[in-house]
Amino acid sequence: MTPSNFVAPTQFTMRHNIMKKKIMKKRIGKKRVHQKRIAKKRAHSTHRTFQPPVQQKERSSEYNLDDKISGLPEDILGSIVSLLPLKEAAATSTLSRRWRYVWTCTKNLNFDVGEETLYGYYEIGEDRSKLARIRYVQWVNNVVNQHAGVTIDRFLVCYDVGYFAFSITRWIKFAMRNRVQILELNFLSTARFETCVIDRQLLSHRDVEVGLRSLKVLNLVGVNVDGEVIEYLLSNCPLLERLQVIFSSRLINLRVVGSPLLALKHLEIRFCTLIQSIEIYDAENLVSFYCHNLEIDRTIRLMIRNVPKLVDVYIHLYDDMFYYAYRVFTIFSCCLSQLQILHLDLSNESYMENPVYPMLKNLKELRVTLSPSDSLMLARLLPFMKVSPYLQKLMLMITKWYSDEEPEKFIKPAKCLHDNLKELEVFGYGGRPNEDELIVYFVENAVSLEKIIVNPFLFDKVPYTSTKPVKAEQTIARRHAIQHLQKKVPSTIDFRCL
Repeated sequence: MTPSNFVAPTQFTMRHNIMKKKIMKKRIGKKRVHQKRIAKKRAHSTHRTFQPPVQQKERSSEYNLDDKISGLPEDILGSIVSLLPLKEAAATSTLSRRWRYVWTCTKNLNFDVGEETLYGYYEIGEDRSKLARIRYVQWVNNVVNQHAGVTIDRFLVCYDVGYFAFSITRWIKFAMRNRVQILELNFLSTARFETCVIDRQLLSHRDVEVGLRSLKVLNLVGVNVDGEVIEYLLSNCPLLERLQVIFSSRLINLRVVGSPLLALKHLEIRFCTLIQSIEIYDAENLVSFYCHNLEIDRTIRLMIRNVPKLVDVYIHLYDDMFYYAYRVFTIFSCCLSQLQILHLDLSNESYMENPVYPMLKNLKELRVTLSPSDSLMLARLLPFMKVSPYLQKLMLMITKWYSDEEPEKFIKPAKCLHDNLKELEVFGYGGRPNEDELIVYFVENAVSLEKIIVNPFLFDKVPYTSTKPVKAEQTIARRHAIQHLQKKVPSTIDFRCL
């Protein structure tokens, strides 16, 4: 009798073979896995050995793989930073080691502190204002000392820097050495202290001479220059297209004479208290000319000839207000037919009934300064509009009303249609009845009027004006325009109050 657990030899052999095969498969599988691991390690080590240096740097922990901006070339990063305000550009130095010195190559050195800080400076007291000056000068000096760029697109300084003449001269040399294209020096009231003077000695400095050929825009406010210096600049700056001189007590005689090198397109002379004469001859590229004389008892001798491209003119003369308009037209008799933009100041002009002016057949835009106290403001304005048949835009600039008394009652002239006038803009709007009636007149008589812009901003605001009262007046005027004036304007006209 055979036991139940008995296994025949043939069956034992078969089981043994099956177990042996399973063991062999496991060994082969483990061996293959081990070989694959070795091959992968070898491939990985080979890849790392021949990896380019740039890829190795990207694999390091110094940069985030998702930060593609930091991997851009240095010049592109510099261009990006140049688009930021200066303080924000400097703040990028904290982003990473890659960004630490990028801002020092910025091409836009704009040291403008903003209007509120600028005008508020006059209200903070002598001690605090002195400290503010020192901080501003230190800020500019620190940036200038750290700047590592080769060229500068723009260098703007705007502050009353007091008696820091040495620093100002150093800034000018720095900007010119870096071949600045736009140089703006705005020192406000410092002209009376003679703190900043640009003379031939400064212009002859080797750092300054280097930059003259790159200069395109030169704006000088509160910087003392004379006629000789301006003539030298015009002769040695072949790319200079825009020149602005404001509050210069040394400018007496100015001559702008055309030459093959004269590229000047825009010339502005304002509030130069001692100026006696301005001569402009053969300035073939001149497009705009602004002249504003501040002195009541001083007569300026103006001579203009051969200015074929002159289309934008502003003349403000105090010497003889009765014949102001006639004198303007006489001065520009050589180019009246080509004028497209004309600025006139009628705020002090003596009234003359039924004046006769030459035709301004190409005039598209008329800008007029008026006094809110003048009951005849419209009567002064209309004669100029009648000789401008194709006028499309009228800009009225209302001077500040300093009296507590109400202005004289507005005198409304006979109706006169203005067929082509499309836009009316009023600066210095104060919400007075005279101003409302003036605007309503054009609503009724300008048959093609499409847009009215009312702006309470005081265009003639001076630095000594207190900002808080001005803002309060603007708020009241803005509220009046929205609540009362807008109701008198048809819905077909786009009415905007800024």
